Amino acid sequence: TIGAPSSILNTSNYISLCKNNVQAMVQRDHNHACVVAWGLGSNIDAERCGEYLEQTSGFAKSFDTRPTFCTTTSRVAPARGCDLYFLSLFGIDQAEFTARLQAWQKRYPSAPLVAASYGKTFHPNNHNGYSDPLSVESQAKYLLIAYNTLHQEQAAGGFLCAFSDWSCDRPSILSVETNPYVNNAGLLSYGRDERRLSFDVAKALFTNDKIPTIIVGE
Repeated sequence: TIGAPSSILNTSNYISLCKNNVQAMVQRDHNHACVVAWGLGSNIDAERCGEYLEQTSGFAKSFDTRPTFCTTTSRVAPARGCDLYFLSLFGIDQAEFTARLQAWQKRYPSAPLVAASYGKTFHPNNHNGYSDPLSVESQAKYLLIAYNTLHQEQAAGGFLCAFSDWSCDRPSILSVETNPYVNNAGLLSYGRDERRLSFDVAKALFTNDKIPTIIVGE
């Protein structure tokens, strides 16, 4: 379930359909040692989806006892539902990025603070410097600031979005001058044959190496 509104998620028909998917997922993957938790939704408003999360989480645990999680766009978690909630932070500005982390940490000081995904879209042929919000350099700068913010706020961790561009349908208003069927948000191009500045920045952050120069532009 990705981005579905609570008015749909909490209906009995939708929950029934999702239980079928949950059962198929758990039965297919329960022997994989790499699975540490079962995901029940991405980019949902968890605060208003308690009924859906409680039922699907309980159903998943009837097959396997591993914890359940969802990624949420809200700053408040429901009193019932998943064991873990990760924050969806993709594409938001730096001020809101920090505000959401701090709000979650203040409300749930004993819960792990995890960024489910962070990053931004850009135009792959734009090299005008990070002052241009659609440039390749702006993606690298965004990742650098976001990574440092997660450390400053003592987050448990986060997931970069994404390793490479991926294929999807995109609204035409969002895909001007770019391929409307490719989401440009990766450290590598869709064919993984072009390594972007953000890749080098991420590698330097994870290896404690020198951060490459990110030009400002005009």
